[in-house]
Amino acid sequence: MSRYISELWIASSPGLPFCRERLLPDGRITLVIPLTANPATLYEGPYGAQKQHFNGPFVCGIQTRDITIDTATQKHVMGASFLPGGSLPFLGGSARVLHNETLDLDAFWGARSHQLHEQLLSASDDAQRFSLLESALLQQLIASPHPAVTEAVARLSLNPAQRISPLANELGLGQRRFQQIFTETVGVPPKVFARIQRFSNLLYRTTNLQEADWSLLALDNGYYDQAHLIREFRALSGMTPEAYLRSERRMINHMPILPPVGCAAAKQAEAKSDTREGTIEATKSSGSKAA
Repeated sequence: MSRYISELWIASSPGLPFCRERLLPDGRITLVIPLTANPATLYEGPYGAQKQHFNGPFVCGIQTRDITIDTATQKHVMGASFLPGGSLPFLGGSARVLHNETLDLDAFWGARSHQLHEQLLSASDDAQRFSLLESALLQQLIASPHPAVTEAVARLSLNPAQRISPLANELGLGQRRFQQIFTETVGVPPKVFARIQRFSNLLYRTTNLQEADWSLLALDNGYYDQAHLIREFRALSGMTPEAYLRSERRMINHMPILPPVGCAAAKQAEAKSDTREGTIEATKSSGSKAA
């Protein structure tokens, strides 16, 4: 399955000190399977109302803007991250329907989705869960991407700044046909995919940086200039490049959001702060008496 899937993964993150995360675009379609009783929830922006929730497996399509997710489900969650174009053999139909969308897996697998979820919840350990998920994916393997799309994805990932028209000609396809099969397979047109890939490359270039030369990074990553980089960064992430550098990044495209008022995590953090301040005051008081 390595031709279609970059990784099968399981994550456990108990006790995260925030309720929500900003998830930045990465150009991939991802199958997500909650392994807790908490429904996975998406919100209308960092502090907005609930937008969607999923009690079972769901598929997050390629996004061209940041989305806000909860963290309760991340106490135990697993999934599969598809390579660009790699979801088509398992989900069928057209990946275009997942552009900026998140849908229940049963929209693609029907009752098989619920059966898989029940098996994963009752599994004895994570090793068994990996085996169950792998078997389920193999049973759904129904097609292969067009070889021209596979080649185009590889070239655009390596060089997102290249022009689309010459690429289609080199692959032996007319412009209209190339645009059609690429969008149906990957989920977005080639130009949009290249835009997201350029942004992803930029994020990797800034990993662990505290300061950055944005003019140089713009030129190195295929942007016209620094202003172009900033505009694209804001459009895709909802924040400025400098705000991204200053943030406490849990992963390269997972940005913790400070707990909103009333959030359980906010109350817990406040309680810890009160306890810590009380301890400091007691220490100061004891120090004063000792003096």
